[in-house]
Parts: sequence; structure tokens; C-alpha cells
Amino acid sequence: MLRRQSELSLQTLASVAEADRLRIALSAAGGVVYDWTPDTGEVSWAGDVQGVLGISDPSAVSSEALFRKHLDPQGLQARANLAEAIHAPGALHCAEFKFNAAAQAPRWLEDRAVVFTRPNGQVERVVGTLRDITARKTADAQVLQSAHIDEMTGHLTRGRLRDRLNEMVAQGPTAYCVVAIDDLAVLNEVYGTDAADVAIVAVGRKLAETAGAHAAIGRTAGNKFGMA
Repeated sequence: MLRRQSELSLQTLASVAEADRLRIALSAAGGVVYDWTPDTGEVSWAGDVQGVLGISDPSAVSSEALFRKHLDPQGLQARANLAEAIHAPGALHCAEFKFNAAAQAPRWLEDRAVVFTRPNGQVERVVGTLRDITARKTADAQVLQSAHIDEMTGHLTRGRLRDRLNEMVAQGPTAYCVVAIDDLAVLNEVYGTDAADVAIVAVGRKLAETAGAHAAIGRTAGNKFGMA
């Protein structure tokens, strides 16, 4: 009897240790695990739910219906696809969407889920991980912004203006003009780079005011703008 109790105690300790290792691994990866049963709608969680979702009480997302209240349209569609489509057994599904917790800025989540199905292909269970990828999404947006927008003037870069001009020409006749700032090098030499930068920004702002919201304006060189 004593030996049996010892074996059970060791199994319990091993189980606890395994759970602890899972929590540590999830915390290090910045994710949580969920187990969703579509038939009942229940969702159970493991890991740092507050850290990833921004929700202190896991019961606030203890069902799929409650969880979906925080999702953007892209997330709603992704979750609907998981539950309603016919899947291959053990198929891995990945999606990215925004999650809105009360009184907090929306955060981007990466959803990676494995779908378990019945013989008829209907979903029986979904087990997956959610990871906060807000920092990555923000960095990606900044890279895209820097590739498309001139940092000084806020107008399009040369490459993006070229793409936009091609799009406009494909839609119909398009007028294009080049605006150059004369003697900018002299201004730069006499008064310094700050004064030259002020002149560039002022010209860019004046072009925007004159051309209107529908024009495409880009800085094509140090002292030149293109406008379509």
C-alpha cells in the first residue's frame, strides 16, 4: 500500500513538474496554449493569459463566444474557418489578427492551431497557441513606412511615387510635373543644413496645399519633387 502511494506521489510530482516546464516554455516563447471544444464552445487555457491577451481573468475568455468578442473581422473569419471547414486530420492552421482587450491598445496575435477531426471530417477539438506579435508587426509597419514615405517631408519616396504614377496612368490620362528648389546648395552652404531642410519641408507642404488630397506627391531628389 505504501509503495503504491509512493508511486502515485511520484507520478503527481512528475505531472506537476511537466506542467511547470510547459508554463516556463510558454512564458519564454511569449505564448499561451488553448484547448477549444467546438461542440460545447468551451476553451481552456495554459500559460500567461494576462501577459499575452491583456486579460487578468481567464474566465473572461473561457468560451469561444467570449473570445471572439475581442477579435477584429480578420480574426473572426480565421476562427470561423477553424470550426466550420472540413479539415484534413492533424492539419496545422496559422493566422494573424488583432485582439482588443478593454482599456488597452489592440495587440496582434499569431494563432497556430492543430485541428482534430471526426471520421466525417467535422471538427472535434482544436488545440493551439497564441503569441503576441505586436512588436514584430509594429517593426514591419515602420520598415514599410520608411520604404514608401520620405521621412523629412512626409511625401512619397521616389520608388513609391513611380509605382503610384504607373497606377494612375493605367487608369487614364495623367499629368505629371517636376518642382525643383533653385539654389538649395547655396542656402545649405550659407545658412546650414537646418535652413535647407526647413525650405524643403515648406515647399512640400505648399505643394500638398496647392495640389489637393487626390494628388500623388513624392520627393524624387534632394531638391526635387514630382507631382501627379
